[in-house]
Amino acid sequence: MLHQTTVEPPAVGSVLAGRYRLIEELGRGGVGVVYRAQHLLLGHQVAVKVLLSADEEAKSRFQREAQALSKVHHRNVCAASDFGPTGRNGFYLVIEYLEGEDLSATLEREGKLHPERAVGLFTQLLSALAACHRAGVVHRDLKPSNVLIVREADGSETLKLVDFGIVGYQGDAARATKKLTAIGLTLGTPHYMSPEQACADQALDGRSDLYQVGVMLFEALTGSVPFDDQDLANVLWQQVHAKAPRLADKMANKTDADRFEPIVARLLKKDRNARFQHPQEVIAALTMTRRPAKPSPKRRTRKPAAMSGDSRYRATLRRLRWRRLLRQARTGALVTFLALMGVAAAVGLWALGNDTVSPARAHSPVASLSGVAPSHPGTDAPRLLLKTHVVAAAVKRGEPKAITNAFPKKTRKVYCHASFDNPVGTKRLYMQWWFGDKRVDQDRLRVKAGPSSKVWASTTIRRRQKGPWRCDIVTKAGTLVSSRTFHVVVD
Repeated sequence: MLHQTTVEPPAVGSVLAGRYRLIEELGRGGVGVVYRAQHLLLGHQVAVKVLLSADEEAKSRFQREAQALSKVHHRNVCAASDFGPTGRNGFYLVIEYLEGEDLSATLEREGKLHPERAVGLFTQLLSALAACHRAGVVHRDLKPSNVLIVREADGSETLKLVDFGIVGYQGDAARATKKLTAIGLTLGTPHYMSPEQACADQALDGRSDLYQVGVMLFEALTGSVPFDDQDLANVLWQQVHAKAPRLADKMANKTDADRFEPIVARLLKKDRNARFQHPQEVIAALTMTRRPAKPSPKRRTRKPAAMSGDSRYRATLRRLRWRRLLRQARTGALVTFLALMGVAAAVGLWALGNDTVSPARAHSPVASLSGVAPSHPGTDAPRLLLKTHVVAAAVKRGEPKAITNAFPKKTRKVYCHASFDNPVGTKRLYMQWWFGDKRVDQDRLRVKAGPSSKVWASTTIRRRQKGPWRCDIVTKAGTLVSSRTFHVVVD
């Protein structure tokens, strides 16, 4: 038997380490007591765990708990912020203050968890274990009372893993601390011990924690642990030798039992090599058990209330009246459209019949895009094709045409488009539109490379701009590629 020398606990209201005022006692165990305290300088509340045992082995285990918490940083692990001596031959550990309910109290009140809720909570627990195992830390005392459920402001639940009192380390650290953890094997809870932990004949690793997760998941789904007996020695024997019961024998919903049976059965394997080897594997398996979201129900159309004969007669008249109005509107729109098309066709024919041709006029050299007078093309320069679009009127292709009678009475401008062959095969061409000696527009042409490609541009000719016009096609360097003149007259 281990004899421990106890230390007098600090009184509520006192100041610990000159920084923490103890407000109230939250709980007391065999070797320690937990207080709710307030940091005097920062003002926030914390939980302070004070060691009451003066035994050197208990001090070493308490220090290893503080070191383990300092190595693991995860949102689902209770964080430690300070550690030191109390001045009374004891030590204190400062952890975050959490307001919530442990899983043991939840199961005692509700009996068991809904499968979907269990998946959400155990996914967080396994995520916390994955962070611990990456840091080389083995918890070794997983049970519902060491798992705290915190209700957030938005209604969601956050799980916190607490109490690393008999923590161990994997690999070389496990062998180095074997003597320190020997007492921890007797302090573990038999109902949640793994077979290798109950035998105490081999070093523990993360797979021991996964066995304890399997026991907790079995209890969360069924409301009872897989092995239970008044004699704790018999419970330890069952953990090592007995086969775990099936979920189907404990759960009323056989569909849910079939979904979780492969996961729980593998977690509770006696041979740790046959279990899941990493918490992430269990998370992936639990994720596969989630049921697909139910489709939103279709809205049911409301049946009209029964109507009397008079009401039905008036409703029928209203429907007939609206149908007649719709037919009249469609007929009127069709007549209007045909009338507009006829007017457009007449204007186009009138404009084509009044086109006249005026001779091309010579033009003087003018400044090009680069500010240099453009050089004139040779006799084999491509022919510029001009055409205008006003309703149905257009100038015929060929030599430059005079635009005459192209302005309806209520039209202030027309659009003149020019297209021609691209003999130079370059993409950097510009079109300049000249009214007399004044350049009124300039566009970079939409050019596709190649000797047989076409380019085009457009400009606006207003009613008052009647007289000689010229269209020049130049390169960026100022070389004149093509030039044509035309004359705009208005009768």
